[in-house]
Amino acid sequence: NAEYMGVEALMQKMKETEDRLETTEKALKEAQKTNQLKNDRSDTTKPTGSTNTAEAPVKVEPSPAARTPTDDTPPEYSSKMGGPFHPKPYFASRIASEGLDEQTRMRQEAVKKAMGHAWKGYSEHAWGLDELRPLSLTSVDDFDLGLTLVDSLDTLWLMGMTEEFKKARDWVAQSLDIKKVRKTISVFETTIRVLGGLLSAYELSGDDIFLTKAIEIADCLSIAYRSPTGIPYSLLDLRTKRASNPEWAEGASILAEAGTVQLEFRALSRFSGNDTYAAMGDRSFIAISESSGKIHDALYPLYIRNDVLRFVSGHVGLGAMGDSFYEYAIKLYIQTNNTQSKFREMYEESARAVLNHLVRKSSDGFTYIADIDDGQIVKKMDHLACFAGAMFLLGAHFIENLPDKSHHIQVAEGIGETCYNGYRKMVPGVCF
Repeated sequence: NAEYMGVEALMQKMKETEDRLETTEKALKEAQKTNQLKNDRSDTTKPTGSTNTAEAPVKVEPSPAARTPTDDTPPEYSSKMGGPFHPKPYFASRIASEGLDEQTRMRQEAVKKAMGHAWKGYSEHAWGLDELRPLSLTSVDDFDLGLTLVDSLDTLWLMGMTEEFKKARDWVAQSLDIKKVRKTISVFETTIRVLGGLLSAYELSGDDIFLTKAIEIADCLSIAYRSPTGIPYSLLDLRTKRASNPEWAEGASILAEAGTVQLEFRALSRFSGNDTYAAMGDRSFIAISESSGKIHDALYPLYIRNDVLRFVSGHVGLGAMGDSFYEYAIKLYIQTNNTQSKFREMYEESARAVLNHLVRKSSDGFTYIADIDDGQIVKKMDHLACFAGAMFLLGAHFIENLPDKSHHIQVAEGIGETCYNGYRKMVPGVCF
């Protein structure tokens, strides 16, 4: 069974992580200065006056597409909600184990062992395909994009699984080609798993092949954003290059899908130096925020039209089809170095509405997040809504002077307790 960690401990962990990143960043900058001094000295000691010397090579600045995660000055871009993306880069190539207690190291090794087991099964029975069916040892390949492989690149890197990472990297270089795919894909899944996976791998490793492939993916996905409002369609037929929405959604787009692409496209703009991607994602987020039909002014229904700015559903929830939209509001504020007030305002307003209208207590005292369907409270909580505990913590941690911050933390702790018990009380230790 997992151990429940209180909010104070989580906040302390976040602080320790920030301190380690800051120390690493300072050390790298000092190393860069030292290297520059060495280069400068070597330049001054070169012989002069020789009649048989080659012309000094011209220093060529790297193109935007060749920038590495260690660049101190990422390219800036402007867009309606813009501002440069200045995260604290994760310079470390592996998760550090120094200074950790024995129990934590044992847990790290247990997680790595589980990853190794899962990766071995995928490699042997579904290599290069989207997903493995672990019981039948067969595969699913709905996208033809190696979803599991690409989505696992950063995990392989962080866990120090070097050989596995190299093999996966070579598959990306040789076999990942969205231009050859002739299937209908989910724009949302392709963005968060393929585009996101490639960008994470690029930021960690600095290998240009990941950025090259990410640009190819994003350029193809841009077809889905050619709607009157900028809100993307959910599906993209790569054979006909036509975008559409699923029939079961009655012609509408899904909130969580249209509102869960902005982090990836902003990151791509930072790395590529091309602001088109960020502007495309931002336009969608702005359109959602300006659409009519919200409930309690800041709760967003699950379905939204592409042709006019209007929601077409009375169902609100932080579970399936709604969840990550709320999560991205606070993460976009953090990603823009806490500078874009629009994202903060959207998050604060929606978080306040969730606290006032959706947060409930069960008869046995567990905190949960209900739904609203056509004006009626639905007293149930999706497993997917467990993310909200961390969301409230992020808001409390990164927003200065957040009104009623202690209540946000209290609810976060309550949701964490509820979801922990959801796992603990299930016989296999997994919440269904």
